[in-house]
Amino acid sequence: MRCEVLEYMADPGQIHFLRFILEASEGIATLSTLNPKTGHIAVSVAPGCRSEVLDVLGALGREMFLVLCPSPKVPADGAPPL
Repeated sequence: MRCEVLEYMADPGQIHFLRFILEASEGIATLSTLNPKTGHIAVSVAPGCRSEVLDVLGALGREMFLVLCPSPKVPADGAPPL
C-alpha cells in the first residue's frame, strides 16, 4: 500500500511542533519540510489513516496557521494517484 502525500502551508516556527505531534500519534503520518522559509510542508499519510490525520491537522489548524495546498495528492513513492 502507498502513502498519500498532502501538502500544507504552515507557520515556519511551528513546523517542529507539527512534526512532533504527527510522529507521536502512533505512526499515522510523517512530516517533511519542503521549504523551511515559507512553511511549505508535506505530510505522508499512512494507509488507512487519512481521516485521523485530517482530524488532527484540522484541530491544529484552528489553533495556528495551517492551510491545505490545492495540489493533487501524490503517493510518497511518486507513482500516479490511485
